[in-house]
Amino acid sequence: MDTKTPGTIWSKPAVERLGPGPKLALFWLRHNSALDLAGYLVTSERRFVYETGCEPEDLPRALEALPKDFEVLENGEEGQIIWLRNYVAEQIGTGAQLAKNHMGKAVCRALAKHFEGLREPFFEEYPELREIYLQKYGIDPETEGEGASPSEGLGKPLARTREERRGEERRGGERSTSILQMETDFVTTWNARTAETPISGLRGKIPQRCRAAWNARRKDPEWLEGYDKALAHAVTKPFNLGESERGWVADIEWFLRPHTVPKLLAELAGVEFKESAAESSHSEFEAGGRKATISHGDDLQLEPEGKE
Repeated sequence: MDTKTPGTIWSKPAVERLGPGPKLALFWLRHNSALDLAGYLVTSERRFVYETGCEPEDLPRALEALPKDFEVLENGEEGQIIWLRNYVAEQIGTGAQLAKNHMGKAVCRALAKHFEGLREPFFEEYPELREIYLQKYGIDPETEGEGASPSEGLGKPLARTREERRGEERRGGERSTSILQMETDFVTTWNARTAETPISGLRGKIPQRCRAAWNARRKDPEWLEGYDKALAHAVTKPFNLGESERGWVADIEWFLRPHTVPKLLAELAGVEFKESAAESSHSEFEAGGRKATISHGDDLQLEPEGKE
């Protein structure tokens, strides 16, 4: 399918302020041959530089210019999985138009190749495709991995259409307000706790490079309840403030790792933190004919490797 790029993208103020490199990066993202019908692109910094001749930092600059258009999931040695959030809407349509279009089934087929962590945000954006996906593959991303029956959820009413959800967001819908408030509260807490330390503050929102980690953490009620106490403890530890031979300073990426807050809370409680076998497992997915592995165990250390 030939990708269509709306001309309005180039007139957005954030894009107009970009240099030639980041603008080329935007074009490369939208017209990449590895981009699938669901809008997912598995790529790497090395490949980006090789194919465009741009500087490595041009890609994150492009992504940060349009934070609502892209979602980034770090993938270790494999590089990144970048999701073009509006790709399906721009190329095929939304709502009833998307659900009735035969291309909707092709999008679901592309989506089925990805692991569950990618399917969940997709159906939040395009709920009209959930029932089509369930009828074909019988797995609901909301219950996947929880022992749900494959047929569970079939026949339930279609979720809100994309237009209805966007309308709610524009009117300050309860769900979007709640998510926005979570982030606002976290940023406020982070800046207050780190104000008198060498730890960098946040400029009003979670950085683009950390969105995937933040989206995962905010869905954990225990994490939300405990992160303030954990952060208050973290800023009292000299090692986290650069007082070591390496001079490492804690940052937002470290704090949003899966085990950072639980370990800090366990430390405060004077108990040993034990990682469960499930948490150290690996998730696999296939994309572009390649198999990649995300190791959840890579984020286990409370402090960087190499600490004496």
